Amino acid sequence: MCGLVTLQMSGFTQSPLKFTQLKCLTLEITFERGLFDRNSVFQLAYLFVAAPFLEDLYLDMYCSLNRCPLDLDDIVDQPHYHLKMVCIFGFCGNTGQVELAKCILRNALILEQMIIDPKGRYRLDGYFGRQEADEKLVPEDIDGVLTIL
Repeated sequence: MCGLVTLQMSGFTQSPLKFTQLKCLTLEITFERGLFDRNSVFQLAYLFVAAPFLEDLYLDMYCSLNRCPLDLDDIVDQPHYHLKMVCIFGFCGNTGQVELAKCILRNALILEQMIIDPKGRYRLDGYFGRQEADEKLVPEDIDGVLTIL
C-alpha cells in the first residue's frame, strides 16, 4: 500500500527519525529557482537513511534547470538493501536530479528497475531531460535497470 503525503518544506536534511514501516512512497515535489538551495533535490538521498525498508519510490518533480555544482560531501553513500523500484517523473536533468539518480544507482543493491520520464506531468517536451539522462545516467547503469521514456 502506498501513501501520499503533501507538505511544504524549506529544506530536507538527515532526520533522526526512522520510518521502518514505510515500504512505498510517492512524492510530488516542486523546486523553484531561488526558493531552495542548490542541493535541495539531491538532499532527498536522506530518504534512504530515514526509510531503510523502502521498496518503491515515485518522485513526481517539477524543477527548473539548475547546473550549479553541488557539495557532494553533504551526502555519504550508504547501501540500501530493500529499494526495488524507482520512478522519477519530470526529469529535466538538473544537477541535483542527476546526482540523486546516480546515488540511487550506486547504493540500491537490489534495484530491479529505475524509470526516468523527462516529461512528467508538467513538461510538453522532455528532450533536454532525456539527453541528460542518456549522457549522465546510462554509463552509471551497470546492472541494466534503467529505462528512459
